[in-house]
Amino acid sequence: MRYNKCGDAMKTIAGNVIVYGILGFLLERMLNVVFLGYWHDNSLLYGPYQLMYGMAVAFTIVFYACVKQFALPRVIKIISLIIVAILLTGMVEHSVGTLHQSLYSIILWDYRMTFTVCAYPFTCVIPTTLFGLLSAFAVLYVHPTLTRFIDRIPRYVKGVIFMIVVIDIVLTYAGGITL
Repeated sequence: MRYNKCGDAMKTIAGNVIVYGILGFLLERMLNVVFLGYWHDNSLLYGPYQLMYGMAVAFTIVFYACVKQFALPRVIKIISLIIVAILLTGMVEHSVGTLHQSLYSIILWDYRMTFTVCAYPFTCVIPTTLFGLLSAFAVLYVHPTLTRFIDRIPRYVKGVIFMIVVIDIVLTYAGGITL
């Protein structure tokens, strides 16, 4: 059987977006319970995933896979991973927030309501840095183990999960977003 490396890479990235989107959803709900005292569900999609978090981690995984190939000291690789993870997280937050506001006139979140050091509603130094650090942590410590688990899932199950997410996205956006 002949494999398409680009196609395989895209499937891997899409899978990472979904898996880390689910983990991001769960983490955000736990943080809401701890800090708000109740289960606050501010999901955009119907399913239990926050794909924005998954995108930030997936992009960070791709970056670190490239950096690992260079003959650099490990500490340089990790420092660059942390810096880029924070920047990628901020870029994803800002892009997704701005896109939704531009296309649907919806402000999904506004950090200025919670943090005083924010210049824009969608990015703020404190949460963006924390999410970036979590992305770097996930790449270094969660991803190697999780990859072995994901590799054991049959292809058809992965395909079904992917189709469920695609259908969820289509239903959410075709039906008009309501929060």
